[in-house]
Amino acid sequence: MIWQRSASGLMLSGPAGICKKLKADYSESGAYGFEVTSMPNVCGTPDTPFEVTVVDSPSDLPPAKDTPQVCGKDASGCRLAFDLGKSDIKTVAVKDNVVLDSKETEWDVTDPDPEYHYNAILDAMKETAAKLPKIDAIGGSATGTISADNGATWCDIF
Repeated sequence: MIWQRSASGLMLSGPAGICKKLKADYSESGAYGFEVTSMPNVCGTPDTPFEVTVVDSPSDLPPAKDTPQVCGKDASGCRLAFDLGKSDIKTVAVKDNVVLDSKETEWDVTDPDPEYHYNAILDAMKETAAKLPKIDAIGGSATGTISADNGATWCDIF
């Protein structure tokens, strides 16, 4: 839930021993050190450390702010999708809600040549797009976050 909610900190309330253990786990040297060091960048606040606080009572916790959103489930038309992962490029061709092709293409994200990345992504997309008679929409994703004003705040691919 830390990643799902883009948490900038963690507030706990409960048995002292469990809270103490969780606070240790959510420290830079703890089991979730990666989250602790990454979340300030993810949240666009790299100079503000991820803090774990323990409160005395559940009533001291902030109110929940869940606002479930219904996303569209219609993939009509001809759609091409891609996902840039740490080790591969995933591409999918969908026509009228039916997956026509899905492929994972190996990708070395550590390669310093921008042309290599451009060609790898473009080639993977073109190969999958060839399974479609036309393209009505393209969607993509990569690890990272975008701020409210559309600025890239963090990416962990490279």
